[in-house]
Amino acid sequence: MREASVLGPLLDNCLCERCAAVRDEKAERERLGCSPLTEFPVFVTLGPGEYFAITGLSDSWGAHGDRTCNLYCLGKFALEQDHPREAKALFEECANGITMANSGSLTRPGEGKRRAADEIPEYRNLRHYLIQLSMTKLTDRCEDGQPDEKVPAAKVPPQAPLPAEPREVELMIWVCNPKAAPLPEAANEAQDVSQSFPSKIHRGGTAEALRKELLLGSVRRLLFIGHADASQPGGPRTLGFVSEDGSMSVAPNEVLARMFGASAPANGGRLELVFINGCCSEPLGKLLRQHGVPVVVCWRTRSEDAAARIFSIAFFDALEKTGDHRRAFKEAESSVCTATKPGKLTCGIASGVTKYELRDPDAPPASSTTTAPAGIPVLLSD
Repeated sequence: MREASVLGPLLDNCLCERCAAVRDEKAERERLGCSPLTEFPVFVTLGPGEYFAITGLSDSWGAHGDRTCNLYCLGKFALEQDHPREAKALFEECANGITMANSGSLTRPGEGKRRAADEIPEYRNLRHYLIQLSMTKLTDRCEDGQPDEKVPAAKVPPQAPLPAEPREVELMIWVCNPKAAPLPEAANEAQDVSQSFPSKIHRGGTAEALRKELLLGSVRRLLFIGHADASQPGGPRTLGFVSEDGSMSVAPNEVLARMFGASAPANGGRLELVFINGCCSEPLGKLLRQHGVPVVVCWRTRSEDAAARIFSIAFFDALEKTGDHRRAFKEAESSVCTATKPGKLTCGIASGVTKYELRDPDAPPASSTTTAPAGIPVLLSD
């Protein structure tokens, strides 16, 4: 593959004014002895037409695409002239430009399908590499204060994990335990569930705080532990969030559904599962499904606090082991139904006996029983 520099494939194919001007000055630049960028692997691994090239940007990018391309070219030029601080700032702004374009569309050369920038490997990999370049090699060079020292080449896999990317949160646990209506099992439940998945536990917080967390686009699964039957006068049951002073606060279900749905994969997010571990949460769960959340676990009825804890712990443990949410749901049901309490068998021998059964606490039992109603959990998915 040809050696890549600011005189290489990018400039040979790009139509931005900066590239055109530099292309016309090729002989002069060669006379000045601009150094090639072979120490930065992405500049040699991406060939002609794979940067912001002639047909690389769709019309929908317009001036924004021209500006992003221009930043990239200027950054390469700054590197060749050994100005790492300027290159770092330019590349960071360029990477931000590609990120912004994810809400628009790109057309890859030879393709008619319009896609977000990150769905095109070359653009995604370039953005990732520029971020890593700014965070590591260029930062080191700037701090060393030795612009002339060449940094050894680092072999960067096209889709290696990058520090500047939002780190995926496997499980966000949102614990809302209001002072006025405390849930004794909530704190321990969060800690126990976190043993199954790498988790971020958020104790307390309003709907607005949760919205900001989801906006980061890093949450893959979310467990809400708290009351889900709070309601405003004349309003439906909804999630009971907790304000800074420990009091309960609520938000409309439709707003919550849109908020969760905006983070679902169908809308460009990562949120694939929401578990609402609170009483009577099925109506909200159905709204979440309508807004694109692939899998929702919730409760059709009131749920017994300790049984709900058993259920969620078993669910996430099985999900981690099997990767199958349906199997995990069945395992969680079994875990609740195999919980025991001290008692006696019919023959009088002391024994652990069944503690819970999955039934509605507000409905009379079908027969005389000593088991407590756990509530009825619900799995909503395709």
